[in-house]
Amino acid sequence: LWKLINDGEAAPVIIAALGCDYDTDGYSDIARFERFAIHQDKMLDFITNDAMKLISANHKTDSSRSVFFGHSLGGLFSHYALCNSDKYEYQPFASYIIGSPALWSYYYTGSDGYDFSSLSDNLAYRNDFGYFDRSEAMDKKVFICAGEREKYEFEAPDLPTITQDAQTLYDRLSAHGTDAELKIFEKKHHMDYVEDMLKDYIKKTFPMGNNLQE
Repeated sequence: LWKLINDGEAAPVIIAALGCDYDTDGYSDIARFERFAIHQDKMLDFITNDAMKLISANHKTDSSRSVFFGHSLGGLFSHYALCNSDKYEYQPFASYIIGSPALWSYYYTGSDGYDFSSLSDNLAYRNDFGYFDRSEAMDKKVFICAGEREKYEFEAPDLPTITQDAQTLYDRLSAHGTDAELKIFEKKHHMDYVEDMLKDYIKKTFPMGNNLQE
């Protein structure tokens, strides 16, 4: 992304990465599940009420153009953040990228031992956390994406694939009139489309000539 900006293909942007420590050990680390699923309310409180206010106090940002991006368990959390954004007076994000949302994590324990018993309603995501019960319309732009060849690393023959979940989520949001876009990357798997997707998104959303944005 820095090369993209330095080569003049996109305007300068601020990128803030949150949610994982440097010693997170990848797919097997339960900390990601704890932060993005079990304690997602605390994570969203921190991002909205603390992190974004601190960033905006120290850097030139524009909340009307700021983007929240999450992939996999981060994509699961991005959906949660989007559908609970209306509960906050402060609105730091205008757009959300929901990448390969691992929605299965809410209900399928598999061999990872995920424990979602502390969630008050682990299937609330299927109703977009009641967003459209509270509001008639969603005033955010949403980009949903996944790889065509995404598959699970465990035996789960009855689970919808992440690609199918992305399609279902898009259909549901679109039915409520949300400004949503879906892109399924052909012949791509869970991780190998993300770099090109994000670079294309940055170039399209923040073309050279714009002011510094987050």
